[in-house]
Formats: sequence, structure tokens, C-alpha cells
Amino acid sequence: MLSHLYTFRHLVLLLSASMEGKTIAAIYSQEKNQLCLVFDEDDPSTLVVSCEASFNYVVSRHGTGRTKRNSIDLFPHLPGKTIRKIGCKDFDRIIEIDLETGQRLEILMFGTKANALLYTGSTLEDAFLRKKEIVAGEELVAYKEPAASSASDIASWIERFRSFAVDMPLHRALRNVLPDFGTTLTTEALFRCGMPGMDPVGRLIDRDLERLFHAVQNILSMLQPSPARLQPCIYYDEENTPVCFSLLPLHSMEQYRLEIYPDVNEGIQRFVSRKLRSASFLKEQDSILSRLQKEEKKIEHALSRVTKDLEESSRSDEYERSGKILMAQLPLLSKGMKSFEYQGEKIAMEPAMTPVQNAERYFGKAKKSKAARDEQRARTSELQNELMVLRMLAEEAAELQTPEAIARFQDSREKYLARLGITPPGSTKELPPFRIFTVDGGFQVLAGKSSENNDLLTLKYAKPDDLWFHARGSSGSHVVLKIGSAKGDPSKRAIHQAASIAAYYSKMKNASMIPVAMTAKKFVRKPKGVPAGTVVIEREKVLFVEAELPSDS
Repeated sequence: MLSHLYTFRHLVLLLSASMEGKTIAAIYSQEKNQLCLVFDEDDPSTLVVSCEASFNYVVSRHGTGRTKRNSIDLFPHLPGKTIRKIGCKDFDRIIEIDLETGQRLEILMFGTKANALLYTGSTLEDAFLRKKEIVAGEELVAYKEPAASSASDIASWIERFRSFAVDMPLHRALRNVLPDFGTTLTTEALFRCGMPGMDPVGRLIDRDLERLFHAVQNILSMLQPSPARLQPCIYYDEENTPVCFSLLPLHSMEQYRLEIYPDVNEGIQRFVSRKLRSASFLKEQDSILSRLQKEEKKIEHALSRVTKDLEESSRSDEYERSGKILMAQLPLLSKGMKSFEYQGEKIAMEPAMTPVQNAERYFGKAKKSKAARDEQRARTSELQNELMVLRMLAEEAAELQTPEAIARFQDSREKYLARLGITPPGSTKELPPFRIFTVDGGFQVLAGKSSENNDLLTLKYAKPDDLWFHARGSSGSHVVLKIGSAKGDPSKRAIHQAASIAAYYSKMKNASMIPVAMTAKKFVRKPKGVPAGTVVIEREKVLFVEAELPSDS
């Protein structure tokens, strides 16, 4: 339900309350098919629009998250314009942003045709994607007609279902009656009634349709624009991968772990963060497995060659026997002979050599063969051990389930990986000299260990946009949440975790609730002549948190 019509209706309620009256500071893109609208420069927030075909979403986040490289400014005439109104087009997945100039930016979440279009009146001026189609005058989007009535009374509801072919599957019939219900809610309604979606409509009696009507009405009542009954939530599988985002708890998903969020935007933000993190994790895991498998094939090929060489080097006994026969039969031999036959065994000879030289040649070959055999046996043992280690590493890598597990795997197996050429020696970056934690979303948090160490962290390691924390009115560690250490902006949970770390490493640690000052590092300065660890901060925000460390630390 990430790009569901009802999701956008509730999201627009939040956006209109927080963004109407704000000024557009920038519009840019730095990820494929992703558009970012930044509002206000002093306390920036960003509306992120993903037009990725299989991952349409809109979410608001704190900060800008923009890097200087690989980003491009778009819609050049919009920065400096003020938002007059934000709304959602009826019966369609379109968010409309009306500007004070009379222009209108429409965000369309239509799967493969997702886009952002700029209008002045009815004239299409600019687009985020597929601009060539605009130049050619082709219609980018066909607006939907208003959705068919869901039938507000039981009689008309039953009549609608009786109008379908008797062999039409029930789930398809329900989608025809409620075209904006979507797959997730359709499945939920049928599940609540205990009705298989593939059953033909013709098998249903009126009482069945009445039960389905009441289930649908109950779901619709929870999806109305008022957020009073709304419970945005995410379902996670056993590997902590997000499976589904929903506006309300789903009976059909009870086998999965459930997390409920205070509002739609935070739920979407959390889902997107976890989904991208899972995708990044799977990509990294696949990369490790691919490199291990490639190395395994190389060693198997080398082992095959060595085994073949070992078979050839095992002829040392045969060479030595030939040399002994030639020495024992010298009276019968002469220079110029091409071979000598003894007891049915034919021994090849070099005609240009004397019988003694031929014998010595065989003794030499026997000696080399023995040396080669010993070498090949040692090499075979070495390759077999490497192959065993590789297969062990591949089994371990295949069972990794979190980014933290990958990091621990790479750290604990660094020597093996380096020796096998998968990770070059010294490729692991030297860790900074602070306490290091990972908080929600994969963001890195650093905490100082002493007054001098606090200065080093704040003045040398922290970047201007990093978030800076310190227990208010108490001595303790400077704590920095690194903004660029994970994708997007940190969630509220990540920020509170960082504040809790600052509370934990303060002299107020044992208090029940501890005030922690938070600001951007760029608002922290150190006056000349003050003691180590002493700084002055501006634009602080105070968070009240408990003193605790992240569970993953």
C-alpha cells in the first residue's frame, strides 16, 4: 500500500499541515528516477518522490541529503516559489502542489508512468521524466474516471455481484466493484470473511455477499481522511525484511511481525529505509558470494591441472627401473641404438647418446619426477585446503541475514578473504578513535572518550551537516550522528538512539529522563582559550531520553 490512493490521501493531510506556506529552496535529482524538493534553507525538509517503476512512493524527511557530486538541478523556475496548497486529486494517485504563481506541480504515482509534471493552467510546461514525449505533443498520462460506486447499501451491492459472469473469480469481481481497493485490501476483505478469492461468484449466496459487504465497510471506515482510527504499520518476515506497508493492521498478515507507527509519513520513511537497506544488503551479499564462487572455480581448475601433473610425475619408478636395466645390460648396448627390448619391455634410447648416457638420462628424469611429485602433492594439499576454506566461507556468507552480520563476517574473516585475493590486504579502513555505534537505518554514531577526544571528534571528524548531541547541563561525551553513513536522512528513532548514547556517557546517566541538546555540527563552535571539550552551541533542540546504548552495539 506504499502508493495506494488512501495512503496518498492521508499523506497529503500531513504535507498540507507542514509544507503549505513554505518556500521551495531547490529541486534536484541524484538517484535514478528520484526527485527531491527541498523546502526552506534555515531548517530544511525534503519531499522525496520515487518514480521507480516497482517502487513508487512519496515521503517527507528532515534535511536535504544532497551530495555535491552526481546530482542535477531540475525545474529551474520553481526555487524561490511559495507553496499555496497541497491536495490529492479525487479517485487518482496524484498529489497536486499549487504555487503562489498559479503554477501547479503534479506528482503522479502510476507505476511505470510515474512522473512529476509542471502546469500553468492547462498548459504542460515541464516534466521530470520522458520530456521527449512532451516535445512530441504526446499525452503522458490518461486521467482515470471517478471510481465506480462501492454500493452504499446491501441491495445494490448484491446486485453488482450478480451482474458478473457466474464463473468470474471472486477476487476479480471485488476489484471491479472497488477498483481503488488494491490487492492488499481485497485480500484482507476476503480473508476476514473466510472466502477463497478464486471461488466463482456464482457459488456465493446472498448471506456470503452480506458478510463481504460488512467487512469492506469496516475497512473503509478505518481508511477515512480522519486519522483517528488509522494505524500505519509494517510487517516484517523472520529475516527482518519489510514485507508490507499498510494503513491498518491486517488479519491476513498475522504470521508476520508487526510494527505500528504514529503517522503515515514515518511509516513510509521506515519502510523505504528498511527496504533500501535490505536491497543494499542483498546486493552486497550476492557480491561476496559471487566472488567466492569465482575463486572456487579458479581453485577447482587449478586442482584439476595439478592432479593431471601428479599423474604424470608418478612415473619416477618407471624411469628409475629403465635406467637400472640399461646399466645392467651395458655389454649388449651400443651407441646409435633407438631402443632396447628386455623381457618384453621396450625402452626408448637416444641414438646420439652412449648407453651410459641413456641410463643417466633416465635416472635424471626419475629424480625430477620424484621432486615434481612431492611438489605437486604439497600443492594439491594446499589447494584442497583453500577449497575447503572457500566452501566454508560461502556457506557462512549464504546464511548472513543483516548488514551488521556482513560487517562482522568481513571483519572476522579478513585474513582468509585477503589471502584468497577476494579482499585486498589493508582494504579495511582504519576505524576512528571513538566509541562507534550503529543506530536505526544503519547510521553510524561516534562518541568521544575524553575531553581531548571530544574536541577531536567535534572539530576534526564531524562534518557541518552531521547531528551533534550532548547531555544538557552535565559533563559527558560529545556524540555525532554521521549523516552520510547511510542512505537518506536518519529517522526519529535513530536520532533518539543517538541522544540516548549521549545521555549514557554523561554524569546524569542514572537519572530517569535526561535532557540532551541536539544541533547540526555547523552550529557548534569552540571559543579561543576555553578548556578541552568545552564548546558553544546555537539553535539547539532539547530531547528528553533515557540513558541506554543501541541493542546492536
